[in-house]
Amino acid sequence: MKKGKIKSLPPLPSPLPELSPTETVLLKSLLSFPQVVEAAARDLRPHYLADFVFQLALQFNAFYQSHPVLQADQPARAFRLHLVQSVQSVLKQSLTLLGIDAPEEM
Repeated sequence: MKKGKIKSLPPLPSPLPELSPTETVLLKSLLSFPQVVEAAARDLRPHYLADFVFQLALQFNAFYQSHPVLQADQPARAFRLHLVQSVQSVLKQSLTLLGIDAPEEM
């Protein structure tokens, strides 16, 4: 978000733009976060969360390499900005749960 000097997110578009397969995979991963945390806690298996973080980072990298965010037309731009912010939030929460300090930027 710093890269684009964006101070606040635009509202989510309604209806949402048609999603690419990469965006769909990333969104499904984000939606599975609560279940992964629950399973890791229930089974006392923190590696579930570590595996999730690794896969989410790979999926985000694939998305970011193939989908322009700041250069995209509306409504895709607004949706992708929200998607980026959601990935950032989930990665930070996951690393915190694992006891790892998350970097502010990469």
